Parts: sequence; structure tokens; C-alpha cells
Amino acid sequence: MIKEYCLELFIKENDKKMLHSLFKALKPDTYNVPNNCNVKINLSEGKDQLYMRISCSKINDLRALFNSYYNIISTILHIWEEENESTITSTGGSTNSGTVPNDPR
Repeated sequence: MIKEYCLELFIKENDKKMLHSLFKALKPDTYNVPNNCNVKINLSEGKDQLYMRISCSKINDLRALFNSYYNIISTILHIWEEENESTITSTGGSTNSGTVPNDPR
């Protein structure tokens, strides 16, 4: 009996440009997955969400794929947040004294 391990991820976002960026970054990596795995990714325009389903018969492969996709998603979200903060600061003015708070990461 072959077990299937599955992970589903939904990312809901009002900013369609960000969802398209995620989709375009993740989609190419869905073509080269281990033989015992299947990855589906869809962009739902009406619901403003990205859906991803990863399934594998080996839990280690599922874990490796998830970590890979998570790193891509995390990086894009971090860049997106940084760009939006700098846009807000540059268009709205800044009262920052020039000091940078410690980054908790």
C-alpha cells in the first residue's frame, strides 16, 4: 500500500501583481519534481488567491519540496514588503532620525 502525503497551501492577497509574481516564480519549479511527487499550482483570479498542492509518496520528498517552495515564497514576500515600505516612506515623507532598529530575524 502506497501512502500519499499531501500539503495544500492557499495564499490570499488583494494585490494581483504580487500573486502573479509568486505564481511566475513558483511555476517553473513544478516541472522538475521527484517521480513520486506531484505539484499543482493555480492562480484564481476571482478569489484573488494562489493555490498550491504538493503530494508525494515519500515524506522526505514532500518536506524537501515544501522547504524549497517556502523559501521562494518567503523571499518574494520579504522583497515585496520592503518595496512597499520604501514606497510609502518615499511618497509620504519620513521623520526617521537615521537610526535603524535591530532586525529580529
